[in-house]
Amino acid sequence: MIDATKKFWANIFNFSGRATRADFWWAILGNIVLMFIVSIVLGIVLKGQDNAVTLITKIITVLYNIATLSIAVRRLHDINKSGFFWLIEMIPLVGWIFALVWDLTPTKNEGNRWA
Repeated sequence: MIDATKKFWANIFNFSGRATRADFWWAILGNIVLMFIVSIVLGIVLKGQDNAVTLITKIITVLYNIATLSIAVRRLHDINKSGFFWLIEMIPLVGWIFALVWDLTPTKNEGNRWA
C-alpha cells in the first residue's frame, strides 16, 4: 500500500503509461488513510486558524484530484482504453458504474500500446 501511494504521488502529472489494478486500488486505499491522517494533523496543528486550514485543504484537494485523474487515465490505458473514456464518469447515475467495472477489469496483455 505504501509503495502504491508513493507511486501515486510521484506520477501526479503523468497521464501516459499504465497503472495495474493493484496499483490503482492500493493507491486509493493508501490515500484514504493518508487524507484521514492529514486532516487530523491539520485540525490539531492549525486549531482555530480556519483560513489557513481552508487554504491548505483546497491546495491538497486540487493536487489529489489531479493525481486521481492521472491514475484513472493510466488504469484505462492498462485495459487498452483511451484516457478520454474517463469522461463517461460524468454521465449521471450510470457513469460511475462503467468506471467501477473498468477499474475492476484485469490487465489486458495486448502489447504495450500506451507505455
